Amino acid sequence: MLAVLRRKLAELPHQLRDGLTQAPQRWRDWRTRYREDPGIFWHGPIPRLAGLIILALLAFFLVQWLIDGLAPPGDRNRSATAQTAVLYTICNNPACGVSGQTQQALNFNDWPITCTSCSQKTTYRATRCSDCRRWVAFLNGMPGACPTCRGAHVAPQPNDLPTRTDRRTDDDDDPW
Repeated sequence: MLAVLRRKLAELPHQLRDGLTQAPQRWRDWRTRYREDPGIFWHGPIPRLAGLIILALLAFFLVQWLIDGLAPPGDRNRSATAQTAVLYTICNNPACGVSGQTQQALNFNDWPITCTSCSQKTTYRATRCSDCRRWVAFLNGMPGACPTCRGAHVAPQPNDLPTRTDRRTDDDDDPW
């Protein structure tokens, strides 16, 4: 099997050279046959293959057009940036304490808001306690003490934040 392959590869340059020397004569013969019978063009493999590719593309675009026509129209403004955010909230009224969600503008900062349960302006933005996983209210922009585990969840002060030289990139964590 390997010997046959080597022999055919050794003959390939000779066959190409012979084919190139015969190419002008073949082209003249084909032009003569084409003048006599123009339908001969469609009997070759290249026009058939090109025709099949064109038909496949037409079928693909037809199916795509039908799918787009039959599917309900989607939201055309998918790429628009969000104007609102969903925020987790908790009522700071000891008699109420209801936690939930609210949808506010991205730059919303008018806390407290009115509670949906007790109708008082005692609802603040909330975060989960890292120890007991209960909701803790943000009072004056900082999370207060957790009422369950009494742990103080203080946000880092600006001087505690890492400096630009201390910051790591995501690439530092990648093993490759």
